[in-house]
This record gives sequence, C-alpha cells and structure tokens, in this order.
Amino acid sequence: MIEQYTYPPQSPHKRQYFYKYVTASTALIILTKNSLRWSHPSLFNDSFELQISGSTFCDTSEIRRAMKRQALRKFKHCLHGKRYTDIVDSKYTYRDFLKNCNSQLELIRENFESLSKGYLNELSEIYKSIRIICLAEECDNILMWSHYADSHSGVVLRFEVQRDESADDPFVMAQKVQYSSEPLHFFTAEELLQSIFDEQDYAFNNYFPTHCFVKHDIWSYESEWRLIDIRSDSIDRHDDYNFKISKLSGIYFGCKCRPQSYFDISQVMSSKYPNAELFMAKMDSRSYKLLFSEIKK
Repeated sequence: MIEQYTYPPQSPHKRQYFYKYVTASTALIILTKNSLRWSHPSLFNDSFELQISGSTFCDTSEIRRAMKRQALRKFKHCLHGKRYTDIVDSKYTYRDFLKNCNSQLELIRENFESLSKGYLNELSEIYKSIRIICLAEECDNILMWSHYADSHSGVVLRFEVQRDESADDPFVMAQKVQYSSEPLHFFTAEELLQSIFDEQDYAFNNYFPTHCFVKHDIWSYESEWRLIDIRSDSIDRHDDYNFKISKLSGIYFGCKCRPQSYFDISQVMSSKYPNAELFMAKMDSRSYKLLFSEIKK
C-alpha cells in the first residue's frame, strides 16, 4: 500500500467505483500479483503529456504587461489615503513607476535564457520522480474498450473506493482530468515575476499536480481520473503498488474475449477474489452500446 499520498485533491470526490481497461494478459499479471502499475508520463501514449521546454514559461511580452499591471497597483497603493495636494506635490509619478518597470524588464530580458534554463533543470528533476495511474469513470466506453482493452478482447477491472480510514485507500484522492485546447504555463507572468524578485517562493512541485491533470481536449472521450505520487528513490520509470483483495469488486469480460483468456482469468478470480462480481459484455443489436450480464458462480 502507499503510505502517503503526496497531493490531496481540492475537494474529495464521491465516486463509488473506478475502472481500469486492460488486455487479458495484463489483467492476469494484475490479478495474480494484486498490484497496479503507476507509470512515468514518458510511457504514456500522448506525446504531449507534461512537456517541459522553453514554452513552459510565458514570454517577455506577457511579463511586460504583468509588470505594468503590478506597477499600477503599487502606484495606487502609494496614493491610497493621500490628499489631492499631496499627490500633485509628489515627485514620484506613475511615469517613474513605468521607468523602473522597464529597467527591471530589461534585466529580465538579458537574463531570461539563463533563468529559464535554471527553472527547466529544476522542473526536470521533479519530472523524473512523477508516477501516475490512470483510471476511468465508466465500464461501457466503446472507444476505451477498443483502445485499451485489446479491441474488446480484454477486460475492465472494477475497483471500489474504500472510504474507511483503516483502508488507507489512495483512490479516495483521485482527481478528474481537465481537458483544454491550449497547454498550461507552469507560471503565470505575475507568479514568475514574484519568483524572480523573491517576493514569494514558488515550489515547483506545487505546480506539477495541476499539469498532471490537464490534457488536450481531443482526449476528452476518456473521461479520465488520475492519482499521482512522487518517487524520488525510484530507478525504473514505473512502480507497482499492491492493493487489498477486497478492493477489486468486479471484472467485465470483453465481448470478444478469447475462451482461454476467460478460463485463465476466471480461475484466478475464483481462487483469489471470490467475492468479486463477474460480467460478460455483448453488443446491443439495436444500438451502439454494450450490454453486461452477470456470470453466476
């Protein structure tokens, strides 16, 4: 079991089950070892997952606009509570603020490449330690069966969310993936300024959780949920975590599941997971959907 989950969700979900689409051969490994694999993003089928490059950060034009906004806020703060005559007599004007802003921007421009390289190195070190497990919220997604369960010849595993504190179930902490047409920056321009000028210390490992749960909207059909963990001591690009036998509450055989696969998996299920429910999928002859019938033991 995972002793500590690194990043708690913003708000707990209320889901009862999560599902895992797998091939028949992978299912046998999972069921035999009662373990699930958490992988590094570089192993995912989306090449755009958590890309770290120069585009990770906002450009200097965004920083310029942010600095002007920041200068205006500071200038207004200086004028707060002053009388009109004090303002007129003030020698330090908004023009001075902008002049100072431009000089700071020039300093950033001169050092932007080295700053970015330093940030990228720090991000890359954290990136190496990330492990993610991907889950689904439904068991009847036809595309998911096609893409992840060997064209309907695999299975879907159903895991129950165990909310009892003694269960220590990491699935309680799962978060839903958000889909976007544009990639996220690790910093907004304002946050980058605050980091550069030491107004606030931003820990990069606080930014990775957000990016771990964002994908291009072309993947929205997956309705994916994820859990993440940080494994700084891991050598491989994946780690296997054991789950409690009681957590696996059901299995769905694909409508094209081969007889030998069905036999092998059923044998493991009956001996190791006797309380889990078994279902067989079949195609609905009147619509584009899957129907499931329970297999009596």
